[in-house]
Amino acid sequence: RTPHQQLPPRRPACTSVRTS
Repeated sequence: RTPHQQLPPRRPACTSVRTS
């Protein structure tokens, strides 16, 4: 389970938050 929100696969959490 990831501490951050449900991020897409094959993608870093940092980038996920930025892209979101």
